[in-house]
Amino acid sequence: MRIGGGPSDKKQAFVKTKTLRPSDVRLKVRNIDEKQVTNDDLKKLFAKIGELKVCRFDRNEFGQFLGSATVTYERPEFAKEAINSYHGAFLDDKVLTVEYDMVPQITKVVQGGNSGSSTKAPNSARSGGGPQISRKGPPNGKTLRINKN
Repeated sequence: MRIGGGPSDKKQAFVKTKTLRPSDVRLKVRNIDEKQVTNDDLKKLFAKIGELKVCRFDRNEFGQFLGSATVTYERPEFAKEAINSYHGAFLDDKVLTVEYDMVPQITKVVQGGNSGSSTKAPNSARSGGGPQISRKGPPNGKTLRINKN
């Protein structure tokens, strides 16, 4: 006698795939002139919005500056406000690009079977995924000033 051995008890095979999704707290800041703006300048500017976890210039494996920085906030609403405030703003005669950074997301895909459906792996306790990215043009007339005292 078998108990619980019905056809619905078959194990499904999953294949993990990595995709990218926008982070809700990590930003990528592009078009920075390292000769005019220091990492501390950038920290001061972005800390005006809210509490930072990380603020650093991006460098390659040889230590060369890549023209961008990674800024990570404690809370998603700070990241959203930073984008609204600083995207398209001038910083030392350069127009900043501030957008959500892309982070890996692991997805489990059902392999075989009839449905071909996929389910997301439970990566975090939060639901709703990442923020929506707006593709509207930059706001006009914003010029940022950093006190270098």
